[in-house]
Amino acid sequence: MRATLSADEVATFRLEGCLLAPALFDAAEVDLLRRAAALEVTAGAAQRKDTEGHVTRLSVRNELGGDVFSAVVRCRRVAASMQELLGDEVYHYHHKLMIKDPEVGGAWEWHQDYGYWYENGCLAPDMASCLVAIGPATRENGCLQVVPRSHALGRLEHRRVSDQAGADPERVRAILERFPARHVEMAPGDALFFHCNLLHRSDRNASRAPRLSLIACYNTRHNDPVREHHHPRYHPLEIRDDACVAAAGRRQLETGDPVERCMRRWKVVGIDFSHMHMGDNLRMAHEAPEVDIVGIADARPAKTAFAVRNFGLPASAVFRDARECLERTRPDLAILCPPTGRRVELVELVAAHGVHVLLEKPFAASLAEADRMTRACARAGVRLAINWPLAWYPPHVTAKRLVDEGAIGDVTTCNYYDGNRGPLFHVEDKLGTSAEFRSSEKARSWFYQRAEGGGSLLDYLGYGATLGTWFLGGRAPLEVTTVVDQPAGLEVDEHSLTIARYEFGISRFETRWGTFSDPWVHQPQPKCGFEIVGRAGTLTSYDYEDVVRVQTRAQPEVHELPVDALEPPRQSPVQYVVHCLATDAPIEGPLSPELARVGQRIVDGAVRSAREKRGVPLPD
Repeated sequence: MRATLSADEVATFRLEGCLLAPALFDAAEVDLLRRAAALEVTAGAAQRKDTEGHVTRLSVRNELGGDVFSAVVRCRRVAASMQELLGDEVYHYHHKLMIKDPEVGGAWEWHQDYGYWYENGCLAPDMASCLVAIGPATRENGCLQVVPRSHALGRLEHRRVSDQAGADPERVRAILERFPARHVEMAPGDALFFHCNLLHRSDRNASRAPRLSLIACYNTRHNDPVREHHHPRYHPLEIRDDACVAAAGRRQLETGDPVERCMRRWKVVGIDFSHMHMGDNLRMAHEAPEVDIVGIADARPAKTAFAVRNFGLPASAVFRDARECLERTRPDLAILCPPTGRRVELVELVAAHGVHVLLEKPFAASLAEADRMTRACARAGVRLAINWPLAWYPPHVTAKRLVDEGAIGDVTTCNYYDGNRGPLFHVEDKLGTSAEFRSSEKARSWFYQRAEGGGSLLDYLGYGATLGTWFLGGRAPLEVTTVVDQPAGLEVDEHSLTIARYEFGISRFETRWGTFSDPWVHQPQPKCGFEIVGRAGTLTSYDYEDVVRVQTRAQPEVHELPVDALEPPRQSPVQYVVHCLATDAPIEGPLSPELARVGQRIVDGAVRSAREKRGVPLPD
């Protein structure tokens, strides 16, 4: 079935109160659902008896997790279709795995779901469900029976019938005389969308095999319940690409986790889209199974448009004001991408709301500002992590492993060269720009404004200084000497060279806006990356390459080693920080404020050295 419904399909649902979607999930996805159902802890499932004492088991979830059933709720083919059918933004009301055991699985009396949900404080019947057949649904095993068009009759009175709520029997008899009931037999992977006022029931399972089904229930945004209940109030639903179902299922089966262990969700917001890396960071959040993007904020709607489009964010999750975003969404983690010279106040605001901070590089425009942000997070009891995208490049991760293993002995020199053609040659997702765009934007871009923290030195030196400190085991230099170019008509540099003198040697850090090519397209010459020299060998690690090159005393000829495959939880900054939050583990390596502070000291010394045109001692 298509992710977008046809006009005829929408019309059928609104006329009949239900819509059958054959093969909405393929055989591989159904197999994952079936196997994940076996992991579910059914011993604690709720039980509902019918009038004859036969039991149906229900495992009901009010929260979404990283499991495959939650992925079904979020996937575009279900959630986006539900929005089309109900004509409004929908949110997850709850979902349930239903098990009718062989020969004893109980029946359900004639009822409307709204017969239950009205009592929960939902004023309007603007709600619906999607039933997904995990196994065959037949007359013998108690498939669903529906009364098409009965949803138009309004809510019926319901009363207790054993452990269930059943519709008024007299009214039901009258309805069945005018509106014939229909058995909905389904193959595994079929799905039935049905309105909350649709009259339906099912017989007990008389077969020798269990009947498994998943029912995802949705409410509309405007129908927020008027009373507290164990089913949730409105909160934005992040609709995900359909591939999330297979990905979540494979991951759950690999770990063997029952649903209970997949349930912790982390709410993430993205605030200030000034740096184009926000696109990469939000994509990593979107792809993380345990993360929900609950809000984005920037005063410029044009800056957030790509995120709304790419990640299916509802209008209710889009804000122009950071404070409102924080207060309305109450996130666990905020991804911040402000200009280098305008980040202290934003970090202080986020920390004051008790929200952890993932700050896109560089750390700060000055050491004083870096320390101020660190103190703000410490006072608020929240974590601060500084993301350096190079820290997630497999060649650099591999280089660090080799260094730690002693492959080249004690490191004495770390040389770094990196950059790109210029910050205006690409936007979010590294999409290229036109010459006209670059010409019109250069005069007003923060990258080219000194007061905003612009220039290649502040943009790229933090990378080399921080990762260089990582390779050097945290050791800091004694002094730095820096020269920068002085392009005509610009107030910031586009090329810098920093020499750092250590007790044990000298290292070089060079930044460049104006490389011959962007390294993610074609590695330029000189190559972007690191050259690391130890007392027993050398190592080169270049951006985006799939090998590192090594020399050792035992093997002096340069030889190539394949890069390591990144493994969870160290595949992306979002995955790693969420892991640290979930396990109370310390944030380590380049993302830690402690190590990044050494890099910031080098940056501060470089700025001063370039201004004074002399070598300077490393600031404290």
